[in-house]
Amino acid sequence: MRTEQLQKKSQITWVNAMNNILNRAKETVNPEIINI
Repeated sequence: MRTEQLQKKSQITWVNAMNNILNRAKETVNPEIINI
């Protein structure tokens, strides 16, 4: 049970990190070019 919770938590953390990177990329590059 604990290992499953840790895996879910780390998965969510990883997804959040990827979202942050995508958001920074969108801010850096012209928003019209990237449509996600």
